[in-house]
Amino acid sequence: MLALLINVVTSAGPATAQEPTADTSAADDSGESDVLRPEQLTLEQLENVEIGDLIPDPELSPGVDRVAATSPEYDEAISTYLNQLRLIAEARESLGTAKELLVELQATKQEIRTRLSERRRERRALVFELDRIENHLRALAVNEYVSSGTTNAHTQIQGLDPTSIHEGGRSFQLIEEVGEVQVENRAGLKASLETLDVDQASDEKQLARVALTTTSTQNDVEDWSIALFESSTKIPELEAAVRDHRRMAYIPELEFDVVVLDAYNSAAIASELIHPGCGVQWWMLAGIGRVESRHGTYNGTPDPSSVDAAGFVSPQIIGIPLNGDSETAVITDTDGGLLDRDPIFDRAVGPMQFIPSTWAGNGLDGDGDGEANPHNLYDAALSAAHYLCRTAGGVTTSEGLRRGYFAYNHSDSYVNAVYGFALGYQQFEL
Repeated sequence: MLALLINVVTSAGPATAQEPTADTSAADDSGESDVLRPEQLTLEQLENVEIGDLIPDPELSPGVDRVAATSPEYDEAISTYLNQLRLIAEARESLGTAKELLVELQATKQEIRTRLSERRRERRALVFELDRIENHLRALAVNEYVSSGTTNAHTQIQGLDPTSIHEGGRSFQLIEEVGEVQVENRAGLKASLETLDVDQASDEKQLARVALTTTSTQNDVEDWSIALFESSTKIPELEAAVRDHRRMAYIPELEFDVVVLDAYNSAAIASELIHPGCGVQWWMLAGIGRVESRHGTYNGTPDPSSVDAAGFVSPQIIGIPLNGDSETAVITDTDGGLLDRDPIFDRAVGPMQFIPSTWAGNGLDGDGDGEANPHNLYDAALSAAHYLCRTAGGVTTSEGLRRGYFAYNHSDSYVNAVYGFALGYQQFEL
């Protein structure tokens, strides 16, 4: 949550330093990768994509939304979201298959219709030729009767004994020879016609089956289109659920939540705008947060504290009275008990443990809500960065960082502890 408006409550405070090998560009990695359209991913692609790439979060500082984190709610939100994307991928794949099948069916239907049309033309030609032959055979039968004086139907011509032909029946012999050829032609035409009728009947049955399949496939296209639309409408809500639960997800490598990392990272980025070249990095602030309050989860109060999604710590963390006991300095009340609820002595407050008087000169609004609140980690982290830069003058070297930590707490053991944790956090790639 990088505040767009930084309200400086006061201009006094400490500063931090940075390891020489640290990356000093607070804006590094700020360029967003190409945003994927989750609804267009295949099942295979979904198995090889990071949730942060699928659901970037512009409200988190650069890179934080791509950090691996876990919590029952976050994991469930991711699982539900990915399952919905798989349903969409399956629906889109099935819809594509159905549409491809429709194209194939239309092509098959056209092919069958073309073939049927050709068969019908061929059948008309065969029937025409068969009628012509039948007429010719009837004419031959008449001529046969005239030439031979017999009444044989021409269909029996092939059975005549040539020796029984009248000696003067040369014309009869010619008629018989022609008739035999025509009879053979007629038989061939009938056989072709029968084959054609069988093929045509087969094509008509196939066409009927294609028509049924086409209707069924068209219904599938409609059903898958509806399913795809309905599934896609759920995506924004599921994405919002992932974003909502991401802030409170736990980062095992760092042992704190995403919202905590975002508070530190946002503060480092904003600090560079306030103090160009100072070089505060998120891990430097994390070192302070770890020692001061275990990142807002200090459990010394009656109930363990925690940081909510907006960065507010509850119950509020309030230190012991600075009355000289337990090797503390004596600092009488400076805020009327407003921040530390103690009207007699000051107490360190918030996740970064600011003394009210120090907060009064260094407290900044880190979350952009118009108020600088030491009990909000975004505000407290930015204020700590501001304080480090003011007191150290720059934290781009280990000496400068140690100088800033010492200004934060005048104790060598404190500096060593914070510096050690900071270097450990530096190993985490953001």
